[in-house]
Amino acid sequence: MFFVQNNINSNNISFKGARLTNEMRTMIFDRINSGYAVSEISKEMNIPKSTIRFQLKKENMTDSVKLTQQQVRHKKILELLNKGEDMKDIAKILGVSAATVRRIVAEFSPELNVLESKKTGLADRVKNFVKEGYTIEQMAKELGCSNYTVNDYIQQNKLRAEYKLQQRKKEADVILSMLRNGATIKKIAQELGSSATRISRLIQQFDLFNLIV
Repeated sequence: MFFVQNNINSNNISFKGARLTNEMRTMIFDRINSGYAVSEISKEMNIPKSTIRFQLKKENMTDSVKLTQQQVRHKKILELLNKGEDMKDIAKILGVSAATVRRIVAEFSPELNVLESKKTGLADRVKNFVKEGYTIEQMAKELGCSNYTVNDYIQQNKLRAEYKLQQRKKEADVILSMLRNGATIKKIAQELGSSATRISRLIQQFDLFNLIV
């Protein structure tokens, strides 16, 4: 993470009617380095936002602070993308606009926008991969991009339900093969690292018992 340099002298500073102690300034910069927004610091420490901004500007730290906060946000965005959230939902969670989310992604992880710049050809490829039962990891490898990019593209093009269905079908094919070989539901669950309840649900969903020959 990029850290803001604390080059403040040891004397207390008075300005705009407020007086910050050394301890308070240390707390402010600790929070800044952790990615806190000025508004969050203001609320936590009961210090006017104008006071905090004035100090940051005085020490020529405004640009550095913005970069630090963007890097922290970028990390949060990647975590949320990995959990399956789309850009709009992430924007709501972080309390920013979708445009802000996309700008940060474009700046720090340009590979996440690969599909956006090549929509026409890749759209068909991703749709075909989904129908063929490819996993997100397999699609990312074929397309030469990250898992996050593929996941975001699936969300944007409303392919999530189809993706999950095809993954369940693949799992059902494996279950059917094991049933034909005489495996019990409990044994199948153990082999696949799943629960007996889930295996039973898939058997019922795809009517697998009637497919056993």
